[in-house]
Amino acid sequence: MPRFLGEVRRVLKPGGWFLFADFRKREEMPLCAGSWWKPGSK
Repeated sequence: MPRFLGEVRRVLKPGGWFLFADFRKREEMPLCAGSWWKPGSK
């Protein structure tokens, strides 16, 4: 996930929006959320 998000940051225009749909099970979401909201990410 970090590599994917790095690419999103690289190609997204300043002020642009990124929309992502994820169909993981509810039990897996706490693990996934940790890779989205890290210090230094916007």
